[in-house]
Amino acid sequence: LQPMVTPVTAAGAALRSDEMRVTLAPNQGTEIKVELAKGKKVNYSWASDGGFAKFDLHGDSKKLGIDYHGYSKGFEQKSEGVLIAAFDGNHGWFWRNRTSKTFTVTLKVIGEHTAIKHIK
Repeated sequence: LQPMVTPVTAAGAALRSDEMRVTLAPNQGTEIKVELAKGKKVNYSWASDGGFAKFDLHGDSKKLGIDYHGYSKGFEQKSEGVLIAAFDGNHGWFWRNRTSKTFTVTLKVIGEHTAIKHIK
């Protein structure tokens, strides 16, 4: 799975735009994280094409010794919002397919992140 990267400029600031898709079999989980500096933000939206996904929006930083910092959790078919980094590190989404059918989650982010990665 390769991220599609398209640079975007808004109000004179260079923003990064990425879209990634992950396909989840029943009971399978995966996560995508963006690298953000403290106070930087990304606008995000994600949607499942076939059912509700259990999700956990969180962050971590090995450099700062933070294993887990929760932003929100739930069980939705789609979500959108603004993620503002509480600290320098990796911030992102974990999804688990709790349905009986395979589905694909599409994540779109536009913001001040420096990288995006799919963590299996």
